[in-house]
Order: sequence, then C-alpha cells, then structure tokens
Amino acid sequence: MEKLLTERFAAFGKENLQFTMQLAIFSGILSEGALPLAAVAFIIKVSPSGDLSVLLTKRSQSLRSYGGDVCLPGGRYDPSDRDLVMTALRETHEEVGIASHHLSHVYTLPTFFAGIDKLIIVTPVVFLVSGDYKISVNISEVEATFWVPLELFLVEMTNVLRPFVDKEGRKFSSVTFDYFDAEDFRKFRVWGFTARICVLAASIALDRAPHFPFTIFALMWSNVDAKYSLAEVVTCNYSNRRVGLLSKL
Repeated sequence: MEKLLTERFAAFGKENLQFTMQLAIFSGILSEGALPLAAVAFIIKVSPSGDLSVLLTKRSQSLRSYGGDVCLPGGRYDPSDRDLVMTALRETHEEVGIASHHLSHVYTLPTFFAGIDKLIIVTPVVFLVSGDYKISVNISEVEATFWVPLELFLVEMTNVLRPFVDKEGRKFSSVTFDYFDAEDFRKFRVWGFTARICVLAASIALDRAPHFPFTIFALMWSNVDAKYSLAEVVTCNYSNRRVGLLSKL
C-alpha cells in the first residue's frame, strides 16, 4: 500500500509540476516577508481489509486559537527543525505521542494559505503509520483523537457546502463533514482548511474525484479578500478534472 500511495501522490505532483513550482517560489517570497510557516501531518492508516483512514484531532477548548475545532496534527515551524517534514513529525509527537519511526513519509503536498485576519503558510505532509504505535494526547492541546475513513470526504452529500457566520458577523461558506465516531459515541465536525485538505488528499489517495464540486481557498471572508487585493483562484488539472487548489496569489 505504501508503494501505491507514493505512486499516486507522485503522479499528482508530476502532473502539476509547473503549478507546484510556481507556488513554492511564491510561498518562499512571502515567507521572507515574515509570513509564518507551519506544517500539518496527514496520517493515513490502512485497515486489515485495505481501507484507508486519516487521524484527526479535536483541539482543546482552552486554546485561544480555534479552540474546540477539528484539525490535523501540526503547528508552527521552529528554526531547529531540519525542514517542514520534521515540523510535522515533531508536532505530531508533541500532540498525540506517535513516534517518528512509526511514520513513513509518503509525499509533501503544495503549500496553502490558512488563517483569517492573520495569514500563515501551511504545508500538509502525508505519512503512512505502521507498527505498534500508541496515541498519547497532550491534554493541554488536544481534547480527542479519532480516525475518519477517507471515503467520507468523497461521498455525495446534499449539504457539503454550508454557510457560517463568525463572531464578528462575517459570512462565509465552507466544505463541511459531520462524522460520528462509533467507538466513543461522539460527533465531530470537520470544516474549513482541514476539510479541504482532507478532500484533496483523499481524492489523490483513492484515485477518485469527489462527488461534488469543491475549491480549496485560504481566505474565506470577502472583506479579508478585499484587504489582500491580489486574490484569485488558481486551479490545476488532475486526472482530467479541474481541482481548485488555492485562492490567494
């Protein structure tokens, strides 16, 4: 399975080489301009029957930023990190306790912009977990962990794109998935940047397009788009289908 996943993600990168190179150059320019860097870990688990799932976490309610939201393990780049893959590995170990020797690096996806009023450049790093790993959460950062089948992010749903209103009254819409974890009888909502990364990675890993139109965009609020005037939708071609990757160049 590791070989197959590596081939599928590599094919995505090859087909979109020009786009990813341009995005890498642009991200490098912005990082020199003091935009912070971060990495998230998209950790795939393979079941005995061959089904794929991803590890998600629910952030602690006590956190000032996005407390209680569902996200991928990850965090800010530290100067001591060798690269952003190391950032993803370090943050994963700090948050959920999975040691790096249980994680095989499959692929590093193109960088994306996340955040609302404060932009941050985020790089999703895909890993495959194996061995007798153990999850031990850092309760100061993580309230819960759960595995979600990748199939969830590709199914046809009537209300995938849902409207939201933030605390300041700004209206936006987001790809949103509700997942019920049968192990602890809890319902989790996956939305925003995390949901979009899950859709993209699931589409590549399963080699299938989602049954709904979707666009990954980092700036979800129109007034924020107005603040950063160089906003546009950049798309790339993947397996003869249009997949929106980024809105903000």
